[in-house]
Amino acid sequence: MAKGSIIKISGGHMTETAKLDYTLYADKIQSSAARKIVEHSNDGIIYGEPLAPPVKEATDFDIKIEILKKEKTFLPLGIVDYKGKLENKLLYFKVTITGKGVQQWQLSIKKEDKVIYTGYSATFELKTVEIKAGSKSKNEDKTQSIAEKINPRFWPAGEYEIIWDGFDNEGIYNSKLLTDEGSFTAIIKGQANYRAKYAVTEPFSFNYAEVKWVDLTINKLNKQIDVTLRVKLEDGGSKGIDPIKMGGMADPNRTINPWDYIPAESIAKEKKEPYKIPVRSFEELKKLTLYGLAEYWSRNQNKKKYTETDENIKINNEPYNVFVNAIDTKKNALNSVDLVFNTNGDWDRSGNPGILAKLSYNVGYIKYSNGWGYQEAANEDIDFSFTAAHEIGHPILQAYRGYGYSWQHKGSSYLFPQDTKPTPDESTIVKAWKDATHMDQYPYISGEYYPESGELDLMKYYKQKINKTTGRAEPVLLKYQRSVAAQEDVIGLLWLTKLEIK
Repeated sequence: MAKGSIIKISGGHMTETAKLDYTLYADKIQSSAARKIVEHSNDGIIYGEPLAPPVKEATDFDIKIEILKKEKTFLPLGIVDYKGKLENKLLYFKVTITGKGVQQWQLSIKKEDKVIYTGYSATFELKTVEIKAGSKSKNEDKTQSIAEKINPRFWPAGEYEIIWDGFDNEGIYNSKLLTDEGSFTAIIKGQANYRAKYAVTEPFSFNYAEVKWVDLTINKLNKQIDVTLRVKLEDGGSKGIDPIKMGGMADPNRTINPWDYIPAESIAKEKKEPYKIPVRSFEELKKLTLYGLAEYWSRNQNKKKYTETDENIKINNEPYNVFVNAIDTKKNALNSVDLVFNTNGDWDRSGNPGILAKLSYNVGYIKYSNGWGYQEAANEDIDFSFTAAHEIGHPILQAYRGYGYSWQHKGSSYLFPQDTKPTPDESTIVKAWKDATHMDQYPYISGEYYPESGELDLMKYYKQKINKTTGRAEPVLLKYQRSVAAQEDVIGLLWLTKLEIK
C-alpha cells in the first residue's frame, strides 16, 4: 500500500526483511534496479486504495494555565506594613499537564500584544520562578521545589504552581505599566518530542488598592526605586501687594498701601524697601514646591553628605536608593493646595488638613507674634520648600496610618490644638494641664528636643532647648540639611502603591 513517492535505487544487492508487517506510506513509491525487481508473497501481490499514514495521538500531552487569586492584592519585594504584616509579593499561576508530560515549558506574560516577561523551565530564571508539583496519588503527597531541581528535563502529568514577581526581563517593575488601561494574559508553551502546545489564561488586570496618586518603578539590578508623586497645585494669589480699600463716609474710595503699615523703625533698621510686586511668580512657587518634595522625601546615597545615619531604605535587609519625583497635574492627584505669596503683613500659616490647603511664601517685611521682622527671599525659598514637603507629607501619612498619626505629627504633637508635646524633663504640672486641655491619641508618646546630630524627622514637631544662662533657644544645627522623611514613612509611601488583582 502506498501513496506518494518512495524511491529505491541499488547498483547491487538490496535486501529488506520483516518478520511481521512491513508497511510503507508515501505520496509516491518508485523502485528501480539495474537488472530486475522481484516481489513474492504467499497470498499474492495485492493492490488496493491508497491509505494515509496513521496520525500520532494528539493526547500525548495537554497543558492548561490559569491565574490563581490566592491573595487579593500584590506588592513587590515583600514590603511590610506598619503593623509588620508582610504583603503578598508574588502572582501565582496553576499549570496543569496531562498525558505523558512535557520536556520543557515557557511562560510569557503579555499586555495586549506586547510580551513583558518570558521565563523558561530549564534556565536560571527559575530563581524567580518557582514551581511546585503535587502528586495525585492517594497514598502520597509529594512536592518538588526548583530549589532542589534547577534544570529539570521532564515534567510529568500533574499540577504545577508558577510564580511571577511582576518584574520584566530587564529586572524592572513598573506599577504604572501594570495599572494603565489594557489587560494581561499569561501564555504557557509546553514541548515534548519536538511537538508544542499552548494555553492562555483569561485576561486579568490591576488597579491601585490604596491610592491613585503615586506610581512606583523598581530596578532590582541596581537597587533603585523611583517614585512619581502627583500633586495638584493652584495659584492662591498674593497678599500684601494690592491697595486696601478703607471706605468711610468722608471718602469711600480712599485706599492705603499695605506697606504703609510697616513701622518706620523696622524699615530704618533693615534698610530695605518693602516689596510692592510679587518677587516669586506662581510658576516659581510651584518649582520650589516640587523641589522640596523631591529633596526631603527621597532617601539615597546623594543625601549621605547631610546625614550621619542610613540615607537609603532597607527592604528584606537589602538597601534601596529611593528617588521621589513630584509632578503637578489635575489627574489622579493629591488634594489641591493653594500657593500664596505673602508680604507686608501678618505671617501667614501653611497647612494641609486635606481641604482648603495652602502653602504660604512669607517674604520681606512680616509681622510675627513677637513683632515685625524681615525675611530674605533666598532664605524663604529654602523654608518654603521644606514646609511644602512637610505639609504635603500629611496626606501621605494619613493614607498610610490614619489621620491621628498624621495630624499629631507621629505623636510628637497633640491632635487639637497641635501644640508640641512637653518633653519628659518638663514640669509635671505643665504636662498635666496640657493633657487635660488637649486631645491626644498617642498619650504614651512624649515630646522631644531637636537631636544634636543625625537625622531630623521631616514629619515630627521638635522643641528647641533653652540655654539656662541666656534664656534663649539654642540654634538648631543644619536644620534643613539634616531633615528627611523617615525610613518608615518612605516605606509607607511605597506601600501605598499596592495593587489589586482583577
